[in-house]
Amino acid sequence: DIRKVIGPARFLHNGTYLLCDTALWYVDSHIINAYGHVKILQDETVLSSDKLDYYIDDDLAQFRGSVVQLQDKDRNTLRTRNLDYNTKDSVAFFRHGGAMRDKDGQIIESENGSYDSKTKIFSFDRNVNMFTDSVFVYTKSLVYHGDTQEAVFEKGLDAWKDENMLSSNRGFYDRDKEVFHFYDDVHFMTDVQEGWSDTLHFYRLTKDIELQGNVQIRDTSRNLAGMAENVYYVDSTSTLTLSINATMVAQVEDTTNKAAPIDTVYMGADRIVYRSVKMCDISDDEKSASQKRLEDLSIDPVNEYRKKAAEAAAAAAEEARRKREEEMGVKRNKKTENAASGDNEGADAKPVIANPQESPANVKQENSEKPEEAASSDNAAMQNDQGDASGGVETPDKPNDSPAPADTVQVDTTKVGFIYAVGKVRVYKSDMQARCDSLAYNELDSLARLYVDPMVWNEGNRQYTSDSITVVSENGHMRKANLMSNAFITIQEDTLCFDQIRGAEMTAFFDENSVLERFDALGGASAVFFLEENEALATVNKVESKMLTANFKNGEIEKIYYYDAPHNNAYPAVQLPAEDRQMKGFKWNLELRPNGKADVTPYDLREIERDEYSTRLKPEFNETDIYFPGYMDQVYNTLAERDSLRKANKAKREARAKEQDHPDMKPVLQENFDEPSKSQTSNPDGTVKPAGSSETPENQDPNESNNLQQASASEPETGTESGIGSVKPENNTESVLLEQDSSRLQKPVASEGENADTLKAGVPSTGLNAADSLRPQTPEEIKAAAKEAKRKASEEAAAARKAKREARWAAKDARDAEKARIKEEKKQKRLRKMAAKIAAANAKEAAREKELFDRYVKYYEKRRSEEMAKAARKALIRHSKETKNVKDDR
Repeated sequence: DIRKVIGPARFLHNGTYLLCDTALWYVDSHIINAYGHVKILQDETVLSSDKLDYYIDDDLAQFRGSVVQLQDKDRNTLRTRNLDYNTKDSVAFFRHGGAMRDKDGQIIESENGSYDSKTKIFSFDRNVNMFTDSVFVYTKSLVYHGDTQEAVFEKGLDAWKDENMLSSNRGFYDRDKEVFHFYDDVHFMTDVQEGWSDTLHFYRLTKDIELQGNVQIRDTSRNLAGMAENVYYVDSTSTLTLSINATMVAQVEDTTNKAAPIDTVYMGADRIVYRSVKMCDISDDEKSASQKRLEDLSIDPVNEYRKKAAEAAAAAAEEARRKREEEMGVKRNKKTENAASGDNEGADAKPVIANPQESPANVKQENSEKPEEAASSDNAAMQNDQGDASGGVETPDKPNDSPAPADTVQVDTTKVGFIYAVGKVRVYKSDMQARCDSLAYNELDSLARLYVDPMVWNEGNRQYTSDSITVVSENGHMRKANLMSNAFITIQEDTLCFDQIRGAEMTAFFDENSVLERFDALGGASAVFFLEENEALATVNKVESKMLTANFKNGEIEKIYYYDAPHNNAYPAVQLPAEDRQMKGFKWNLELRPNGKADVTPYDLREIERDEYSTRLKPEFNETDIYFPGYMDQVYNTLAERDSLRKANKAKREARAKEQDHPDMKPVLQENFDEPSKSQTSNPDGTVKPAGSSETPENQDPNESNNLQQASASEPETGTESGIGSVKPENNTESVLLEQDSSRLQKPVASEGENADTLKAGVPSTGLNAADSLRPQTPEEIKAAAKEAKRKASEEAAAARKAKREARWAAKDARDAEKARIKEEKKQKRLRKMAAKIAAANAKEAAREKELFDRYVKYYEKRRSEEMAKAARKALIRHSKETKNVKDDR
């Protein structure tokens, strides 16, 4: 009943080989117990363990108790302790924990799972943990295609990369293309960002991200959110592109009033591009352009005009006073005149407005105030408030051109945001709304620039239009608006009457609550004002002038000033024809004004869910620690080393940028040329050779140089105009520069105005008119030369690194080629051996078949001979009987 096979045993069943050291074969029950170096071979799938039980009738190999390893043709290795393998279906099932590692080091573990050898598919179920390409994944179910290296997540997943986390209901990972795909309720977050979408595609090589369907990204560090149907993020440029219902949302906090509620700004467009750039990476041209925009907006043309007018009026008054005194015969002595002239020069001239003219409304409100006094007081007030009116822009009187000390300079890595919106731009804020075709905003100057038919509304009844508008924001409120070319301001008084101001250029100033408090119209200003009397709009004032400025109080016009020969006409409102109520270019587009969030975006801001997702734990890989001990520790150490290397490289880059932008400026000696100093020695021909040269004049004592150096050290130091003292350069770059400069030096030549006898006496020239080679290098020259030397050194180092890298790759390619050749030779040898073995087996089989055939032929011929003999005997007997019967009949 039992057959025992000792040393090495081989069984073949269902095209599957069972190999082991010892086997017990229960013939009646059809069971084989295999022990020692057990292997199951089927196609290119290999299972190995210490023992198994094989149930022949059920085609089932059971591994229990000891570790079993399954390896497919792609060297994907699965290890577990409880595995069943069906030799007929070629399917393996494992339970109670297992871990799989592929040829590239990817790890997948779970409690239960299976492997189909025919389709090359691994299935993992319950508490599935995965590590692949620095990404950690936890899911409930995973299917891994061994041939295509695709991992499919079917029942939700959480994924971590560094400190970033992503969750979704399903997804898959294409290992060949290194792309992650996530679907259904995708949620992701970084240290300062959180986002949602229906679909997310992560390109691991470039770190680019593509999101689709109800996309929303919130940046908690800036209180900024982006929403759209499609979003694409390019990591190399930190650029975020939103399209289809693209929306940016900013929550603005009033820093001047902490108790004020947080306001929200909504901006919608066909496409919005947001990019984040480190301050140190922004080009100087872009910084200069932003600075120039701020400087241009800080200029107040009206105030400048009023100052000049006041100065001219004061000068004219003084000249008139002098003429009157001369006509009256007043004589003043020279001393008195000089004293009076000094007093006048030191006194502040009282500003006077040239040709000021007030509107009837102003005259009615300010009857007790003279025009000159009103102009003077208003001018002073505007001068005091100029900083506020210009949007809080401060311009230093004297820019600091001197570089900061090298040891205190820090590389500015602050992120600066740039926003570009294109196509049907809409902006809504509770106190301001806008519409245009395109918009640009950056955090360098906090200016929003609106282009192509821009329109801005505020306070419900005020509309601003021009060819382009620049808006200055401060503390979340609009403080200034600059209207360039064809500027037009419209203020609605009622359904039929509109105050209108038109000019080539306009500037509007707002208070801390975005309420209009002043506007200036420049370049051929014209206006129409409807004036109220007895609670009715009774008078129309039409004005034309070179410049116009108006002050507002409580939303109403308080004062208006006109400049340079204003033309002013007033009409009763009832007598003004309907066609004259509106100036050329008048447009009232209230229907285009966004009235709320719904006119800008169909999306609602989602609630922050960071706390909920942060509680989810990362995979711990307990099964991997059992079946591949120490492997995950190596992974963690490698990741830690990578992070440390990244930090070190980042520090090096910042230090390099700091060194390039602010090199260590060390002074250079103005050399004493009558005797060789520590940094110079003389050649026999009298020229000066560079320091460090190995050549020594034949007529010079080798110890003379040191003596001369000591003597030179006792000489008094000579400074230069740039303030560089007589200190020896300490860095290599400056030494090289000094050597290059010294190698060109000749004997000193008397400069213009210098005593030639002085040079004969051996005293060096210190004048600025000396030859260029005699002057010390300026800090700018040293800086430029240092940069050039460092650039060349960097290029040489980069070329050396490239050559070394190429050599290393060439060596690696050679090793790989050699390995491939050896592998191919082994393969061909194995194939030849196998072919020879098959040929020998075929020959043996042919010989055996021939032997059998020959034996069959002999047997057949013998049988045929016997049958023929037997038939002959029967025929003979039958013939004998027939002959006997004939005889009997006779």
